[in-house]
Amino acid sequence: MAHLSQATRASLGHSHPLRRRHPTDSDSGGVFIKLSTRSPKDASLNLTKTHEHIKSNIRASSLVLGGGGEEGKASKEIVKEDLRFVNEAASSSLCVTTGAEALRLLLESDRAHSDITANQLYLEGDENFNLQIAVREWCSDVDSDWEFRLFVVDGKSTALTIYNDFYYDARIVANKEAIQAQILSLWEKVRHSIDKKTKNYCIDFAVTPSLEKTFIIEVNNFLAPIAGSGLFKYNKMEDRKLLEEGPFSFRVRTAPLVALEEEIEGVGIRTLHPPLVAMMKAERLAMARKKQKQEHKATVATCQPDASSSSSCSVM
Repeated sequence: MAHLSQATRASLGHSHPLRRRHPTDSDSGGVFIKLSTRSPKDASLNLTKTHEHIKSNIRASSLVLGGGGEEGKASKEIVKEDLRFVNEAASSSLCVTTGAEALRLLLESDRAHSDITANQLYLEGDENFNLQIAVREWCSDVDSDWEFRLFVVDGKSTALTIYNDFYYDARIVANKEAIQAQILSLWEKVRHSIDKKTKNYCIDFAVTPSLEKTFIIEVNNFLAPIAGSGLFKYNKMEDRKLLEEGPFSFRVRTAPLVALEEEIEGVGIRTLHPPLVAMMKAERLAMARKKQKQEHKATVATCQPDASSSSSCSVM
């Protein structure tokens, strides 16, 4: 469990609402909380409300797993839908409205625990613990699946990638050039201010699906492999060279995944959060079996002869 000071626990431990400074009619009413290094987004994958959100969506889905047995296979459409359900639920769980919700995310996050531990271990001499907690107004315009990461080395943009490298959206592919132009245009407006602090960093952007707005999410004062490199595989020398030197390139997923995992050369199988994958498969199988039973009952009812008829049918 991550270590937080008594003062931090006291300030976050009460279930009073976290106040927003500039509420708007379109805002969801919550906030996004993170350490000054990284967010506790990994914790959202294990929250009960995330799992219940996903289960509810699967039960309402019109897509059914092929075959009701253990070998039931997920179609491309189901894989795409499951990814969407996970992203929506996890993102929703990161919008917190009470101190208790915020504290739970921080305490259950391996990312937060690692960052706090590393900060304590590597403090120099008379340095004091210097991580901070950032509380930001939740922006409902931001779609986490439309986030992108730009790498900057020696003040020069070298590579741009979709942040969630599992995610495919035909609209992103179709508007790739426009998305790139909007991101680089916004970066040009802020790059000189960032250069005063560092010339080697990655900066995350969000573009709205309507292409009407572009946001800066955050600037990270580190590069790959500490920073995730999306569709650029750091273990591949050609990709590493692109990240470090260019020439500039932009990568998005151009086709949907056929499974909730992918094989990475030289690394192995990379999969979506395994407990979630198992939970979704179990829920899909349960829904497939339920549909089979309903269809069987309907067939039996249709084949039952009435009192005035001697006809019958067999049900396999």
